[in-house]
Amino acid sequence: MHNTIIDILDYRARFSPERKALAGVVSASYGELRQKAIEMAGGLIDRGLKPGDRIGILEFNHASAIQLILGCGYAGIVPVILNWRLSKEETLFILNDAKCKLVFAGSDFKPLVSDSAYEIVDLTADFWTPPGGASARALTLPEAKQTFLQLYTSGTTTRPKGVPINHANVMSLLEQLRLEIPSFGFGSVNLVCAPFFHIAGVGILFLGILGGATNVVLPRFEPEAVINAIETYRVSHGLMVPAMQQAVICHPRSDHADFSSLKHLIYGASPISRPLLQASHAKLQCDYTQAYGLTETTGVATVLTVQDHLDILNVASASTDANARVAAIDRSASAGKAAAGIQIQIRDSDRLCEAGESGEVFLKGSTVVESYWSRPEENAKCFNDGWFASGDIGYLDSEGYLFLMDRKDDLIISKGEKIYPIEVERFLIDHPEIGDVSVVGIPDDEFGEAVCAFIVADREINVEELRTWRPESLAHYKRPRRVEMIDALPRNPSGKVLRRELRAPFWQDQGRSIH
Repeated sequence: MHNTIIDILDYRARFSPERKALAGVVSASYGELRQKAIEMAGGLIDRGLKPGDRIGILEFNHASAIQLILGCGYAGIVPVILNWRLSKEETLFILNDAKCKLVFAGSDFKPLVSDSAYEIVDLTADFWTPPGGASARALTLPEAKQTFLQLYTSGTTTRPKGVPINHANVMSLLEQLRLEIPSFGFGSVNLVCAPFFHIAGVGILFLGILGGATNVVLPRFEPEAVINAIETYRVSHGLMVPAMQQAVICHPRSDHADFSSLKHLIYGASPISRPLLQASHAKLQCDYTQAYGLTETTGVATVLTVQDHLDILNVASASTDANARVAAIDRSASAGKAAAGIQIQIRDSDRLCEAGESGEVFLKGSTVVESYWSRPEENAKCFNDGWFASGDIGYLDSEGYLFLMDRKDDLIISKGEKIYPIEVERFLIDHPEIGDVSVVGIPDDEFGEAVCAFIVADREINVEELRTWRPESLAHYKRPRRVEMIDALPRNPSGKVLRRELRAPFWQDQGRSIH
C-alpha cells in the first residue's frame, strides 16, 4: 500500500528507474529524480532542519523547486510554496505567519526577501548538488497524516491563510483524478504549466508521478511555450485553467499548430463558459474534466466528467470509445458531482436546503484539510465535525450536480434583491462581442448596490444595449446599471478574477464595502 507520493516515487525508481520522469525544464529519469530528492533531503537535514520545520520557496517551476519539494517530503520538512507574484509586504507576511526557518529563492525573487531577517539560500534553475555525503543517509519515509505542503489561500477577500495539506489529502486527490482521467499512465506525456504555489501545479505533477508519465514541466505559463511543448513532446494530458486555454487558442501560432497528440485536459479555478469550451474544443480536439475545489479541499471536491463534456459539446471522445448522449438538462454551468470520498451539503444557516435551493456549500471528505494554520477563530467558523464551510453559494439539482452561484462575499444586494454576479456574467458572456466580463456591486444611493459590469470587447458596449439585449434571458433588475470598458480583467495566478480590485475604487470613500 502506497500512502504518500514519496512512496510512489520510491516505487517508480525501483521498478522503472530508466523511465523518463521529467522533460522541459530538465530531463531526468525516475531513478535520477529520486536520487536528487534524497540528496536535497540530506542537505536540508545538514542545515539543522527537523521534521515539521517550515521553509519558504520562491521560484518558478524549475528543477531545483521540484527537487526541493520532494526532498522536503523525504525529510519531513514542510515546504511553504510562495506566490512569486505577491508584493514584498505580502511575501513577508506569509513567511512570518508560517514561521519559516529559512527561504530558498531564485534570482528573480531575491529582492522580495533581500532586506528581511531570513537566511536566504540561492536556487538555480538546475538541480542542486550537495557538497558530499548527503545522498548516503537513511531516511524515514513520511506517514500519511504528516503535513506535506503548506499553501496559502489566494486571499481574494482577506489576508491569505495557511493551509497545511497532509500526504493523505494529496493521495486522495490523485485517486479522485485517476478515477476520471482516461488512458493516463505509462506512455502518457503530462503537461505541467500551472505554478507550484497553486495546488493545481504541484497536483498535476504528482499525478504524473503516480501514473509513471513523462512530465513536461514549464517554468511558467506562456501560451507560445505551451504550444511548442505540445508539439515537441507530443503532450497527451495536462491541466490548463480556462484563462490559459483562452490564451493558447487565441495565440497566432495556434492556427497552424499540431495539437493532434492531446487526449485530455483538466481545468478548474473558475468556470468555463460554453463559448470558450466550444472554441477550445474546436482547436484542441481533446476530452475535458472540470474539477471544482479550494485549497482547503486539496483542489478537488466535485468533478464534471469527460462524459458530461461530451454531452455538452455533442461530440465523440478523443481518448475513449464514448459518445455524446442526449442530455435532458443543460449542465454546462455545473461544477459536476461530488468526487470520490466527498460529501456535499447546501445549508441556509443551520437548515439543509432542498434540491434547487441555494445556500452555502459545505464539504466533507478525504481531501478536506483539518484546519488552517494558526487561525483559531477562522477554524471555529469554517471547520466543524469534518465539514468545511466553503464560502461558496450554490445548489444541488435533483441528480446531485452542483451549480455554483457565487462567493458569499461577492453577493450583490440591490433594492433588497439578491443578485449573484456569476449569473449575470454567464448571461453577458454569451453576447457575441464580449470577450471577457466580470460583475461587481458598486454603491448607489437609490439601490444600495448597483450592478456594474467590467467588459473586455473590441468596441464600446453601453448600458442601454445590455439592458434590452435578450429580454427573455435575464431579469431586468439583475442587468448592469453601469458598464466599464477594460483592456483585461485582473486575475490572480489561479485564474480567478480579483473582483475586489474592480470594486475598490468605488467603495474607497464609503468606509465599508456594502450598503
